[in-house]
Amino acid sequence: MQASPYASYNQQPSANGCGGWLPIFAIIAIACLIVGYIQFHHFLVYQTYEQGRCTIQFGTVQTHSSKSGKSWTVDMGYTLSTQQGQQVAGTGYDLPATTFSSRADAQKIVESYPVGKQFPCWYNPQKPTSAALVLHSSSFLDFLRATFWFNIGFTVGLCLALFVILGTLYGGFYLPVLLMVRGIVTQGQVTGHVTRRVKRKRRSPRLLAAGLLRSL
Repeated sequence: MQASPYASYNQQPSANGCGGWLPIFAIIAIACLIVGYIQFHHFLVYQTYEQGRCTIQFGTVQTHSSKSGKSWTVDMGYTLSTQQGQQVAGTGYDLPATTFSSRADAQKIVESYPVGKQFPCWYNPQKPTSAALVLHSSSFLDFLRATFWFNIGFTVGLCLALFVILGTLYGGFYLPVLLMVRGIVTQGQVTGHVTRRVKRKRRSPRLLAAGLLRSL
């Protein structure tokens, strides 16, 4: 007997029905690990920064525009004197960088560092060009707290992005192509039988004779 192409009506769902979500969970987990590793690397590097002296060369306020509005950052230029007596040109105000919601607040920072004046600063001994006038030090607990909340927001944003992308691909590309190629196999169940009889009208002898005469 030829096997039916249709699934059995009483067939139960597969126990591995959640297997399709595993790649998505794996992508999210891998992305969170990568982000966490990058943040942890920055945290370790910041612990190695040494103090030097910086002579201010210039200071400006940078404007950044986005969909959520405008923001401002401070850009400072200076000559760094390291503990080994090396002179290096550097730029930047603080690490991690601070974004200001008011241009006036950013301008106050610039005005507090007059050109030609010398101020203490911090630099990476392995890469002296990576320096800052202000180094926001934090404990390991602060790092874990910031990383946790950052990863929560990152995970939510990534889930929404994957949901939109996969939904668009499935509904706008995969499903239409699937329908055009082979359609979708469905199954029906017979619930009853209905028999209808059609009663035919008999033609009278006069109409039958008239029809024969016309044909002659």
